[in-house]
Amino acid sequence: MKTTESPTEENLTSTPVEHLFNSLENLKPKEYNSNFSKAILKGVNFSGANLKGANLIRTNLAGANLRGANLSKSNLCEADLRGANLDGADLTDADLTNADLTGAIMPDGTIYQANKLKK
Repeated sequence: MKTTESPTEENLTSTPVEHLFNSLENLKPKEYNSNFSKAILKGVNFSGANLKGANLIRTNLAGANLRGANLSKSNLCEADLRGANLDGADLTDADLTNADLTGAIMPDGTIYQANKLKK
C-alpha cells in the first residue's frame, strides 16, 4: 500500500499539483467566519446563532436578540450592544473592548449598567 506524504524539497517535483494547492491552503491567515463589521443590525434576531469568530467591530446590535448565541472568539470592539439580550450567550475569548453594553442582559441573566450589574 502506497502512502502519501507532504511535499518536501526532495519530492516536490513528483507531487501532484492538486496536493500542492491543498497544502498551501493551511498556510493562509485565518479569516473571520462572518463579517458584519460596521453593519446596522439593530433589533436583529440572532438567537442561538453560531457567530464564532465573527467580525462585529463597530456593529450596531442595539436591542438585538443574541440569546444562546455562540460569540466565542468574536471581535465586538466598539459594538453597540445597548439593550441586547445576551442571556446564555457564549462570550469565551470574545473581545468586547469599548463595546457599549448599557442595559444589555448578560450571559448570566444580569443587566449591565455602567460600572455595576443589576439582577
